Amino acid sequence: MNIIKQIKWYLFVCIFYPSCTSIYFPNTINTPLFTEKGQVCTSINYSSDYAGQYSIDCQSAISILNKIAIQYDYSYADNESNEWNYLKYKYHEFGIGYFRPSNDMFKFENYIGHGVGRLKRSDNDRKIDGEYNKIYLYPTFGISKKLNHDSWFDPDKIELGITTRISRIKWNMLECDYSRSFKRENYYFEPAIFIRVGWKNLLFQGQYGQIFPYYKDDFVESSNGWISLGILTYFDLY
Repeated sequence: MNIIKQIKWYLFVCIFYPSCTSIYFPNTINTPLFTEKGQVCTSINYSSDYAGQYSIDCQSAISILNKIAIQYDYSYADNESNEWNYLKYKYHEFGIGYFRPSNDMFKFENYIGHGVGRLKRSDNDRKIDGEYNKIYLYPTFGISKKLNHDSWFDPDKIELGITTRISRIKWNMLECDYSRSFKRENYYFEPAIFIRVGWKNLLFQGQYGQIFPYYKDDFVESSNGWISLGILTYFDLY
């Protein structure tokens, strides 16, 4: 009798409480910290969520005016352990923002943008295939300081900062196990810190962020956070 009850309980849980598969996969936040117009920042980052899934984030930004900059970012992932456990992900976004032109050590910038993505994921329990739109806003506060160096190989610059991305994710199409198709949306609060060290035109960066959904959705789950490592390059257009 106890075995029958356990089987009934197991079936009830499987039907009404499906397992959570993270389907919102965050990209590295683009924080160029420009100081004047005519600057270009490009970067490539290796980003991983807490579950061990990883992506490559390619980012660029240009300060087109004395206080205005634009950004374009592209991310992709192709992680596959076997045919039942994989993550395939493509995402790109475009943003425009304000930065405070200054040579002081304190930096500020704020970007707003729009992105589109496609994700396929399976974790042995279920398969998910979805397309989504993303609107985001993120202010960034940073500190940039020159370092004393004795030789050409010694780093001469360090930057620290905190940024917060506020995102709205809306799924235009979302299928689970090839049987469901519906629309979902949620809002996410994504604070992050970053540090980079290097030279004027080449910096090595680390970024750590957390993700807090506005409301918890047991079906459309997100990653808890991310950590990324990357390389940034700077050069002047004019």
